[in-house]
Amino acid sequence: MLNIISRSIVSKHSRGPRKVVANLMRGLDELGVPYVVNRALDATDWLWVHDDPVALGAAASLPPRVCVIAGPNIAVTPRELPPGLPSPDMLWLYPAPWVDAFWKASGFTHERVGIWPVGINTDTFRSHGYLKEHVVVYVKQRHEEEVATVTEILQELNESYQIIHYGDYQE
Repeated sequence: MLNIISRSIVSKHSRGPRKVVANLMRGLDELGVPYVVNRALDATDWLWVHDDPVALGAAASLPPRVCVIAGPNIAVTPRELPPGLPSPDMLWLYPAPWVDAFWKASGFTHERVGIWPVGINTDTFRSHGYLKEHVVVYVKQRHEEEVATVTEILQELNESYQIIHYGDYQE
């Protein structure tokens, strides 16, 4: 059984991260896989900490019988992670291969990672073979310091970027 730890599933304000959890739960229901939501961290042998860095920090000290999966909505950059994260046994999830490359370029050296594009309609949003013109920096409920950190890293990597703000674009 999977224990899903998510702040956004109980929030009315979180759309993207909430969609990640809702789509996972829908898929688990279709497959008949049992799960619980926001129970004690050691309630099951499988723990997915979706978006709560405090819970993830506490999960680092769980007994080895608990398999901990982290992300993809824990932090925007590795600089935002609490000290000591991730622990060596955690599986870290990214929503796309480019996020993996970005985190590695930002100094994230954790070896247990996986790419998991959950919450994305891959039929609608698939690559059509277009060349990349720039990186889109999507700003939603972020402090300007966080946006500055991301754009500084992109500048260090010589990546062109365009900033779009939540509510100011058409999907």
